[in-house]
Amino acid sequence: MAERLIEANGVELCTESFGDTTDSPILLIMGIGASMLWWEDDFCRMLADGGRFVIRYDHRDTGRSVTYERGRPGYTGSDLVADGAGVLDAYGIPSAHVVGVSGGGVIAQLLALDHPERVLSLVLISTSPALPVGRELPGPTEAFGRFVSTAEADWSDAGSVIDYLVDYARVLVGSQRAFDEGAVRDLVRRDVERACDFAPSRTTTPSRRTTGNDHLCHHSRLRRS
Repeated sequence: MAERLIEANGVELCTESFGDTTDSPILLIMGIGASMLWWEDDFCRMLADGGRFVIRYDHRDTGRSVTYERGRPGYTGSDLVADGAGVLDAYGIPSAHVVGVSGGGVIAQLLALDHPERVLSLVLISTSPALPVGRELPGPTEAFGRFVSTAEADWSDAGSVIDYLVDYARVLVGSQRAFDEGAVRDLVRRDVERACDFAPSRTTTPSRRTTGNDHLCHHSRLRRS
C-alpha cells in the first residue's frame, strides 16, 4: 500500500492501491469534495484480502491531487468522469468493477455511460440517478436541511473546519447507528492535515457543461454547505 501520483487528462492525481495487481480490480470513487481517505483503510484492506485489487484516488481539489484557485475550478464535471478512466489507464487496467458514493456515484454512472467497456459492474451508494428519471428519490431529512442551512465554518482555521466536518458526519450517520466521534475526528484531522489546500474542496464547484453536471454540482453543494 503506497500513494502514487499519476498523470491523468493533463493533471496530477494522487492514488493508492491495495492488494495484488493480478486480482480483479475495483475502482473506488468518493463523493465530490471528499478525499480518498473516506474510503477507510480497513475497508480497502478487507476488499483486497477478498481477492480484489483496490484503487482509490483523490479528486481534483481534494487531498494531494491538483488544486485550483478557490471558486475558479479549471475543470468540468466531464473532466471528473474522465479522471476515473485516466486512473485505470495509469494502472494499465482495461476495465474494473466501479464503486461510487454520493457524487462519486454520479461519476460512476456517467463513466459507465461514456466508457461502457471500462466498467465491469456498478455499485452505487447514497447517490441519485445521473440522468433524468420518472421517479426521484426522497429528499434529505429536516435535520440535514437545518444543518446545511445554519452551520458555518472558518475555512482558514483547521480547528473550525474539523469541528464542522465532524458535526456534518454526525448528521449523516443519523439516529439509528452509534456515532464514533473519536474515530471520525481522527479521520477528519488526517484529511485536513494531508490536503495540499483544503479550502478549495469545500468552496469550488465544477463548471456545468455536459449532461450530468447539474447532479455533480448538486452533490458538491451538499458536501460543502
